[in-house]
Amino acid sequence: MTQPFMTGTRVTDVTVSVRDLTRSIDYYENDLGFAVLRRTADQADLGTPSGVRLITLLERKDAMAVKRQLGLYHFAILLPSRKDLGAFLHHLIVRQTPVGGSADHGVSEAFYLEDPDHNGIEVYADKEPSSWQDEFGHTTMTTQALDYSSLYYEVDADDAYKGLPDGTILGHLHLYVGNLERTKRFYVDGIGLKVTVDTYPGALFLSDNGYHHHLGVNTWLGKNASARRKDSLGLESASFGFATCETLIDALARLKNLGVPVREESGSYVVADPDGNALRLYLKS
Repeated sequence: MTQPFMTGTRVTDVTVSVRDLTRSIDYYENDLGFAVLRRTADQADLGTPSGVRLITLLERKDAMAVKRQLGLYHFAILLPSRKDLGAFLHHLIVRQTPVGGSADHGVSEAFYLEDPDHNGIEVYADKEPSSWQDEFGHTTMTTQALDYSSLYYEVDADDAYKGLPDGTILGHLHLYVGNLERTKRFYVDGIGLKVTVDTYPGALFLSDNGYHHHLGVNTWLGKNASARRKDSLGLESASFGFATCETLIDALARLKNLGVPVREESGSYVVADPDGNALRLYLKS
């Protein structure tokens, strides 16, 4: 259902830092259902059982977990169907995994969690794309109460959650930012995303190829929000995959015209957004 909206430019994976790699792997593997694809002494790649990498955990033992600073609000794991989200709900109940919140956003249904180092995580499933827009063709997003009962009964009570199902992807990334206009200029005029929703106070939602959002940005921390401390945990980098050489080359040219430094590295390109978030731009295979 969602795959046609993921064929353009989108965030494909993220790297987040954690203090204790073993503790974090236990959470992501057992509470959320990630598969461990590769592990070294200080980092681990996690994803689906079929080998699709969604996140990399990087251990930084001396860094601090600091809440409410610019950078990561959450990264969002998109499950293939509502039934998968129902199975995930059963799993949360069985595991007694703390949930920070939930919502029906009109376009999707979601749970919000935090890992042991307060990195924000959303696990969600999309609704039918025909319901995303109003009669004028505008994407509409809301925040309403999640129908737990309906979601719970999407699956039989004895159905076992078997981890992230194949087809799970990183659906979007959401950032705390310092200035919406400056951030919009970078991601729209530079990266090439389009604004889909601008009706949330202090927030913008952007995407490519008609999706409701591949990127959310907000100024909900206020005008005097603290920049991310260098000795703090959080988002280390995010990867934006481009569908064609032309779209990638055009984005690089636009970023250079905006005065954004671009560095080539191992077949991809590294840039930083206005709040210092490191981005890897690459051509999807």
